[in-house]
Amino acid sequence: MVPAGEGMAGRDPIDATLDTADLSATTLSQALIAAYRGAQYAVEAPPAFVLRVGRPSSDLDARQRRHGVRCSAFLTAANPASRAAAAAVNAAAHRRLLERLAIEGWTTLPGRGIDPGGNWPDEASLLALGLPQTRAIELAREFGQAALLVAGEDAVPRLLLLA
Repeated sequence: MVPAGEGMAGRDPIDATLDTADLSATTLSQALIAAYRGAQYAVEAPPAFVLRVGRPSSDLDARQRRHGVRCSAFLTAANPASRAAAAAVNAAAHRRLLERLAIEGWTTLPGRGIDPGGNWPDEASLLALGLPQTRAIELAREFGQAALLVAGEDAVPRLLLLA
């Protein structure tokens, strides 16, 4: 990681997509940040595809274009504050998130956050097409999340740290 204030020079493409005002201000451990960065964010609506932090996604680009949107957010309501919660608690929170987005009129696609190492259980998630970053952050905070993914018109998923 590049210390805060050193700008983008010298950063690898993945580091450039870790969007946070100041890494030194986060309360998240480096191990947890690495886990978020290494996770697979699967969109399960046909045709299914996987998002990876910092990697352009032609599938996401095609989906955003098809729906006439310029941005998206990959969200979960599971395991608030990155602490394991009971399956029933996670399922209820996921339903509430889906309901909230439906009421607001956002198109969502089912998804799962996957730890490729298998150290953390898959998390029910969703891709909200057209959801602006500001609203995505509000919802993630409301559901107790420490991080989320957002993508703009370039279809490159960026990790936002909230804790």
